[in-house]
Order: sequence, then structure tokens, then C-alpha cells
Amino acid sequence: MSTTTNVEQEIKEIKEKLELLVTLSNNILQLLVKEEEPVADEIAAIKKRKN
Repeated sequence: MSTTTNVEQEIKEIKEKLELLVTLSNNILQLLVKEEEPVADEIAAIKKRKN
């Protein structure tokens, strides 16, 4: 393999890894948002009970 081909292959692999990281990050953010919703509901319920 030529040096150019090696570099191109490495770039391709890095891009694939970055895409996976972005997907993983998005999934984590979605999970965090889903976790916050019930907490917000619980806080609202507690505030209602206090009033």
C-alpha cells in the first residue's frame, strides 16, 4: 500500500469512529432528557402538594 492509501484509510477509520462517537453522544443526551422528564413531573407534584 502506498502512503497516500494508508492515510486515506486512516482518515476513513477516524471518520467512522467520529460518527460512532456522535451517535453515542446523541443517545446519551436522549437518555438524560428522558430521565429529566419524570424528575420535572415529580417536582411539579411536590410543589402542588405544598400549596
